[in-house]
Amino acid sequence: MIRWAVPRAHRADTKRTGLSLRWLGALAVTALVALVATVVIAAGGAGSAYSQLMYFPILLAAWLFTAPGAVIVALVGGLTLGPLMPLNTATGELQTAAQWLSRMAFFAVFGALAGQASRMFNRRLMAVESKADRLSEMYTRVLSSLALTVEVRDEPTKGHCERVAHNSLLLGTELGFSESQLELLYWSALLHDLGKIAVPERILLKPGTLTAEEYSQIKRHPGYGAELLESISPDFAPLAEAVRAHHERWDGAGYPLGLSGDRIPLLSRIIAIVDVFEALTSARPYRGPIPAEQAMAYLSEGAGSQFDPQLVPLFEQLYQAGKLRLAGVPAAPAVSLSDVSLSDDRALTERDRALYPVKAN
Repeated sequence: MIRWAVPRAHRADTKRTGLSLRWLGALAVTALVALVATVVIAAGGAGSAYSQLMYFPILLAAWLFTAPGAVIVALVGGLTLGPLMPLNTATGELQTAAQWLSRMAFFAVFGALAGQASRMFNRRLMAVESKADRLSEMYTRVLSSLALTVEVRDEPTKGHCERVAHNSLLLGTELGFSESQLELLYWSALLHDLGKIAVPERILLKPGTLTAEEYSQIKRHPGYGAELLESISPDFAPLAEAVRAHHERWDGAGYPLGLSGDRIPLLSRIIAIVDVFEALTSARPYRGPIPAEQAMAYLSEGAGSQFDPQLVPLFEQLYQAGKLRLAGVPAAPAVSLSDVSLSDDRALTERDRALYPVKAN
């Protein structure tokens, strides 16, 4: 399971939760002891084989409270099935002291051994979790450094990747993603433009028309980013898959693999929608932002051709609810989507070029 941290607005009080769970565990053990005693009486008394059921609450106590707790429960269980418990309820025969004391001794020894085994297992588990936490922290630092590199490398789009990651998380939450899925989505979205660090700066920052070769280099950035992630660690393979496909289109006309429909990874389909919306509503050196309403209209028009038709309405609901994080209003004047022409490379992203529909001059 991926354990890379995702920014959260708040975190649970783990100490209070731990205390609550211990109290619940104690109540469960007590109830189980009482249940075993009831079953033993119903089965005919302490002389029946059902008295061995007392090992189960002892095991539970060993798992929850290690050796001390298990021994205490063993002693309580031994007394519960002890002097006041008939050996045979039908005849009223009572147990001898040797009988119930020996049984209680067996319970105590078993509890001590089980508790010690539980303690050793917990220590081993904590050591493994500690290593996993350290590895997770290292991965988080590596990914954060990569994200910072992208932002520094492409200064005019500063904040773009962070907004894409934030809004992607909103859409993932709307889809009912698990925590591990949200973590994957967050980092995939934050690093979707990682491959741009391999694109020459003269191309990224060029204000004028891109040549065919320059545009071809920009289109390689999803593959560059995926290859870089895969080269760092095999654990980043799921991220690489999402990054590689974030410019694929629902109709198969995207790049770099020409995937279509649900062959495109779900994370990539989410990022594609959020990325386009963010790119349209953000300022670029060569244009101002497009109004959010027009950007959302563009997404709706592209549902079923460029975008997953089931995801676009969900994203629109988030927009209508005012939950999306939008770029601030820049000094550059806003432009209309109708002003964007395929022949005018200054108005295109990826400079936007792959994001807009062809418009005849």
